[in-house]
Amino acid sequence: TNEQQLFIGNSLPVRLYDMFARITTGSATVFTNRGASGIDGLLATACGVAIAEAKPTTLIIGDISALHDLNSLAIARSVTSPLVIVILNNDGGNIFNLLPVPNEQLRSDYYRLSHGLEFGFGAAMFGLAYNQVDSLTDFIESYEYAMTYSGPSVIEVTVAQNQASEQITQVANWVKQS
Repeated sequence: TNEQQLFIGNSLPVRLYDMFARITTGSATVFTNRGASGIDGLLATACGVAIAEAKPTTLIIGDISALHDLNSLAIARSVTSPLVIVILNNDGGNIFNLLPVPNEQLRSDYYRLSHGLEFGFGAAMFGLAYNQVDSLTDFIESYEYAMTYSGPSVIEVTVAQNQASEQITQVANWVKQS
């Protein structure tokens, strides 16, 4: 079947999806999972969904969530249908830019968890196809290619640390003015 599956990670990805995605998903089935701390086990769950249904599956996950479940890339190796793991790497838990935190120093020291890491070596360690992109054009090209591949691949999207929160604020301000 041509039906696709979309698995949305917690924190910023699911909020962005909720804010900006179309109400109907067409032929895609959408999944999400709330771990004990919100982000644990997302890669493992997405791999289970992909294996159970054997349909093309896309996981959109944040960098902190991916780091918390990096060992589940070992499970991804057993997926035989297209599984595209899209990691949005904004160098930390920048959902906290949108949530009430007493001051910027506390936000930086205890909430964002900046790590300075990339996922290429992690993907290589598990023998997964990998590409890093930082533009929409490159992402579309990489994603379309990955969806033709029978098995897992990782696309790391490098995003500026404050990009999503600033754009959400701009949209909110635009809505308030309308």
